[in-house]
Amino acid sequence: MTTKTLVAKYAAGYAVKNSVTVLSIATTGYVENQTVASYPALGAAGSCAVINDGRVKAEANSGIYLQAGGSVTNGTGSDTSAPITGPVPRTAAKTFSWGGDV
Repeated sequence: MTTKTLVAKYAAGYAVKNSVTVLSIATTGYVENQTVASYPALGAAGSCAVINDGRVKAEANSGIYLQAGGSVTNGTGSDTSAPITGPVPRTAAKTFSWGGDV
């Protein structure tokens, strides 16, 4: 299992690639304009777990799209300030838990 942690701003979205199986978005992380996506065609290893403690804001796509499946954990029960927004609500995630706004 390989973990990638996003701690900065990703203005053009973020595509999960290669052997990343866990994508962690830190409280300082911010993904905007596109989406957080995992596509097998881009070399993604398959399902991916996304743990969002930061912010994800998509303008024209899904906030998080896991084509190969996976899970999304958004914030925690005590931290509800981890928003995921996007106009296209779709996911192939198998499990979803949240504490923040979706």
